[in-house]
Amino acid sequence: LHSFPTRRSSDLGYCSAQCSYDNAVYVEPGEEQIFYTGGAGASGPLPTSFMRSDNGGTSFADKVRSADMSTALHADVHFITSWPGQPNRLWTSNDGGVWRSDDRGDNWVNVNSNLQTTQFSGCDLHPSDAGVIYAGSQDNGTEGREGTNGNIWKHLDFGDGGFAKIDQN
Repeated sequence: LHSFPTRRSSDLGYCSAQCSYDNAVYVEPGEEQIFYTGGAGASGPLPTSFMRSDNGGTSFADKVRSADMSTALHADVHFITSWPGQPNRLWTSNDGGVWRSDDRGDNWVNVNSNLQTTQFSGCDLHPSDAGVIYAGSQDNGTEGREGTNGNIWKHLDFGDGGFAKIDQN
């Protein structure tokens, strides 16, 4: 027979941003007191878009940035898991791709150098020049390709790129 979890003051405000879109929760196998939450985050010290609790949720630590502040996770965490048999090695996916930690989220490595994970939400083509394309991406800005430069895209703007439109006149 399972009991319902006890509501803790540390969970107040968690999931206030956009949990229908990005609400990742992961409990470390064999360690029910250690769990992670991911999402969009909120303003203030907690909750953030990636947190770790080592005491069953009594308190949380912000683990978005590496301990040395050299790297930080991208916004909107969608998934968290650990490497089988190696609970220290975490993997997370977010709007910026895939990230890995070898020390339970204390430090992060961006593993996107050979991945193409940009999620476009809209694009437009030039009416008479097939080499001109502009596209808005989810949380990665607006990108554009002009001319015959193959697959070289320029980053044109930040944030949610949304829908890109070219004036057809």
